[in-house]
Amino acid sequence: APAALVAAKLLNPEKKEVGDPSAAKLEIHRTDSNLLDAACRGTSEGLILALNVIAMLIAFVALVALLNASFEWITQHISYWAMAIGHTAFGAAEVSLTDSPWFNLTDLLGWIFYPFAWLLGVDIKDVSTVASLIGMKTVLNEFVAFSALADLAEPISERSKALTTYALCGFANFASVAIQIGGISSLEPELRPRLSALGLRALLGGTVAALMTGCVAGMLLP
Repeated sequence: APAALVAAKLLNPEKKEVGDPSAAKLEIHRTDSNLLDAACRGTSEGLILALNVIAMLIAFVALVALLNASFEWITQHISYWAMAIGHTAFGAAEVSLTDSPWFNLTDLLGWIFYPFAWLLGVDIKDVSTVASLIGMKTVLNEFVAFSALADLAEPISERSKALTTYALCGFANFASVAIQIGGISSLEPELRPRLSALGLRALLGGTVAALMTGCVAGMLLP
């Protein structure tokens, strides 16, 4: 929580003076006539909330899958044509399209997170693996990343594993942005534009908070 507050203040600082919060008065407007009315309204709002979250999750997961597939297709064709040119011009070995290397959005974010994984304090030999796991958590979710961490073909050191656990322990992924927008906007529709504008910033803040927590853990671990 402290790391999240620090990241939030850095990414979205207050631009106007805030009054004394202790002087604020809480006003609760009663909208239900009795307990039965409140139960009915709560059920209706809960159903709307659940349907919005489900729909947003389906849409965002599909969008991420589309981006991943697009990255794979584009990079595979680029590498294929580059190798074909090399074969024609320099006599390099000929390769087929299916054998051409490619990368996706998860790999791209893994490269972006490489310096951050190094700053996290993991062992040098584990930096690439940890960066890929952080990228996987951002694109997919933390459950997939933790499963991949447990099933690594080449296990990382205990220190790297502990720091990676802290770095992956968070909800900073694209699906969580969907839950945030769909969940809150179903209760307060007028906030949807603001939630959409802050969605990626919240994703960045959550990622920074998890990495900061990992850095603090790295200072304490031997």
